Amino acid sequence: MKDYTFGFIGAGRITRIMLGGFKRAGKLPQQIVVTDSNQEALDALKRHFPNINAVFNDTKKPSTQDLVFLALHPPAMSPVLNEIRPSIGEGTIVVSLAPTNNHRQHLRAFGWIQTHHPSFA
Repeated sequence: MKDYTFGFIGAGRITRIMLGGFKRAGKLPQQIVVTDSNQEALDALKRHFPNINAVFNDTKKPSTQDLVFLALHPPAMSPVLNEIRPSIGEGTIVVSLAPTNNHRQHLRAFGWIQTHHPSFA
């Protein structure tokens, strides 16, 4: 089975929780790239997960990974989606961890939501 690479845009609490869960399950990938515009948030995450590649304010590196997690507050979602769109590969899986669903239309416009699951109705 392929060892997927992870990219996280946002280095806050939800990213720490997600990485902690993968670590406890023994499924933490070898390559994890995390970016944030807050250097202190990156430093704090790096203390918990020293093997991550923490990059300051660079959405391109994490957006080129196999799985891209958008760990952003809703107001930041649309600008970041526009910024990373050229870097997202055809086989990339993009996962939004935002606490609301207001960005669904934007994701659909990019063709990133292609499901008939009831939660995406």
